[in-house]
Amino acid sequence: MVPIWFAGGGQAMAILERRDGWEVRVYAGVDPVTGKPHRVSRQVRGSRKRAEQEETKLKAQVLAGRHRGTAAKTVAEISAKFGSLKWTHRR
Repeated sequence: MVPIWFAGGGQAMAILERRDGWEVRVYAGVDPVTGKPHRVSRQVRGSRKRAEQEETKLKAQVLAGRHRGTAAKTVAEISAKFGSLKWTHRR
């Protein structure tokens, strides 16, 4: 279970050996709401080579912007959306 860290393209990644395969982790930036690091991970059954292939896919997804952090909204964003609603009175 010793992590193997790589640095490539300014990203931190890890391939961790698990009981039933491998866990691949890729750094995906900072969460805009919490300010904490955001990582994407996948479980891979099979060989280390298969885990490295999955790592390559995850890196490509992160670079394409598919894992941008949280979908959570700030209070200001929720307030703005709530304030923009048009209210009608129904009986």
